Amino acid sequence: MFFIVSKIAYSLIAPSNICLGLIGIGLLLGFWEKRRPLGWRLAASGYVLLIALGFSPIGKWIAKPLEDRFAGVEAPAAQEVSQIILLGGFEQALIARERRQITTNAAAERLLAIPVLARRYPNALIVFSGGHGWLLGERLSAVKFVTRFLVDAGVPRERLRVEGQARNTWENAKHISDLLKADGFNCPCGFALVTSSWHMPRAMGVFRKAGFDANGNRLHPMPVDYRTIAGAHLWTSYGWSHEGLKQTDIAVKEWIGLFVYWLSGRTDSLWPQPRPK
Repeated sequence: MFFIVSKIAYSLIAPSNICLGLIGIGLLLGFWEKRRPLGWRLAASGYVLLIALGFSPIGKWIAKPLEDRFAGVEAPAAQEVSQIILLGGFEQALIARERRQITTNAAAERLLAIPVLARRYPNALIVFSGGHGWLLGERLSAVKFVTRFLVDAGVPRERLRVEGQARNTWENAKHISDLLKADGFNCPCGFALVTSSWHMPRAMGVFRKAGFDANGNRLHPMPVDYRTIAGAHLWTSYGWSHEGLKQTDIAVKEWIGLFVYWLSGRTDSLWPQPRPK
């Protein structure tokens, strides 16, 4: 139920959808003479907001604090990592199935980091968790294609543990925990968590809540997929409106997700922070 409610709620409050909603409602009211002035104001407000979010650097401003939260954390030594956890969200399962090859979105750095980390931590298992995170459409998983890519990239198949049922970050943690228990692993363990930098605060909070950083276990953040930098870049506009809208939608979703997960007890902190050295 939490999954369904969260997906519906966010689709209603996503900034880009709010803009379109204001424009649509305004145009409809424009056909009603008594409400026409209100309708034009709503439509104009939605249009101005759409332009502002699409071209201005607002999306960068609200994404950068998320990306900076775990940036620069020192990488653990080789003996400190026994499992490398890869979170899904980069894969496009439907296209992968139809085209019979791995297909990714803009978060492909999550996957590309694994062959490098597999060499850096030669004794660590690679644990992948990814499923279908949308309400509509066929429930698919790209586990087969992710596995094939990693094996082709030089990761031995016996080092891989995969599951394709998780639909959100909370289910990632739950299914990975179940997978490792079923595989007979005895902790304490050292976990390296690989996900996008803007998703890392919520992911760390969730995995800490699930016990990956307690009872002798250590959870090490390994953020990738950065989309902002400091300096003048933070003040430059986007060349294409869809870029700004996408960045804003992603960042707003993460901020809302942090609050909702904390409110529902799925994370250990409202604003997770790096472990002190």
